[in-house]
Amino acid sequence: MAERNSFEKELKKTLAKAMEDEESPSLDFYADLKYIEVSPEYIARSIVNSRRKNEKRKVSRAASVAAASFMILAVSSAIAILISSNPVDAIKSKLERQFIKVRNVLVIKDDNPAQIDTMGGVEKEIEDWKDIGNAKKFLQELFVPGYIPEGYEFQSLKIKKDGEIGYYAKYQFINSEGSLLSINQYYTEDEPDTVVTNANKMIETNAGNVYITVDEFTETIIGTFFAGNDKIVISGAISEAEIETLCNSIQ
Repeated sequence: MAERNSFEKELKKTLAKAMEDEESPSLDFYADLKYIEVSPEYIARSIVNSRRKNEKRKVSRAASVAAASFMILAVSSAIAILISSNPVDAIKSKLERQFIKVRNVLVIKDDNPAQIDTMGGVEKEIEDWKDIGNAKKFLQELFVPGYIPEGYEFQSLKIKKDGEIGYYAKYQFINSEGSLLSINQYYTEDEPDTVVTNANKMIETNAGNVYITVDEFTETIIGTFFAGNDKIVISGAISEAEIETLCNSIQ
């Protein structure tokens, strides 16, 4: 009982901080609370937003309320949302803006949760190759290279999901000289012939026809191929043979 009272005091203190600039005659919110079920995805969304605001400025009142909501979830399957009386209507609207549900994407226990970008898409980034399995779960359509040219080391993988079917993924590798190798995967509905118009040549691989373009100014070779609705673009200071081997290794 004492532990519960301590928790309630801490919750009340946090909510009071979130409301400190609101025109409220009383901080006794409990008369204004009702309980509704909120999924973990809502909480993950609020945590993501709080982290972003912390990087740019001090935690806002809305972020404080989100933190308080997460505290409630730790001891109950339901979360208290302020929903009545004039003094708390403003906070209620802030909560509604925070708790935007993103289905089948966010998991609180994930050590590397997806991030919500400002345009409404969902992003995930990994910087350790051992996490590639989690990236594959996040985007089942993700292509994974089984071969990387000698001297290059994995740097990062960024994935963005936009809407129901749109997505984009970018692998980036780097060598000791600072040269970059990138593998980009896009969702596209375009036909190959309408997209690759400046290719120098075409080679056949296990992945299909690969269109080779040489950028003489940067000494970069670009290899492009299509697999269903996926467009794969490989670019870097590597050889044509390495492009071919890389394409053959992609799964």
